Amino acid sequence: MSASYDAGADRTTFTLPFAESGALWVVSRAEAAGLKPGEAVEHDRPSATTFSVAGDLSAAQLLVGRRYRSVYRFSPLVLREEAPGGGRSAVGEGRLQLLYLALFYDQTGAFDVVVTPRARTAYRYAFTGKVLGAQSGVSGAPGLETGRFKTPIYARNTEVDIEVSTESFLPCAHLSAEWEGRFIMRARRYG
Repeated sequence: MSASYDAGADRTTFTLPFAESGALWVVSRAEAAGLKPGEAVEHDRPSATTFSVAGDLSAAQLLVGRRYRSVYRFSPLVLREEAPGGGRSAVGEGRLQLLYLALFYDQTGAFDVVVTPRARTAYRYAFTGKVLGAQSGVSGAPGLETGRFKTPIYARNTEVDIEVSTESFLPCAHLSAEWEGRFIMRARRYG
């Protein structure tokens, strides 16, 4: 991507290596010209291959792309036990009531966890990327945090859909998930 600054108009015009007729997101990658890392940059679109911004941002590092929705849907959560021949197998003779799901994330912005129990209303739990007392909690700064986000489930494991989604331009990196539940065995195996 090339940049040219027009001092008379006090605008920088960037030429893209591709043509894009849809809406673009322009985000600062590093601190420059008064921009914070992760800050969205207001811009105009003179053509499908160019965009322009106010001021001299010719040396700024910018990320340019399209906004899209990223969704991860969990497969049914099951209790597993050691199998007689090695490995692990699902325990199917009982009832697993899920209580909580905890997501571990690293340098992540905003995301939503949507819990949809069968025949009930979906519940949306939003993580904003801002944690009270953390550096990312500063107004105007992008929220990138590392930590754990816990959401209630309160549904049977086979009767709930759990999705994690984001439409943010900020990174979204989920490392792992843990669930907590109550298991009631209906039968006992012998042998």
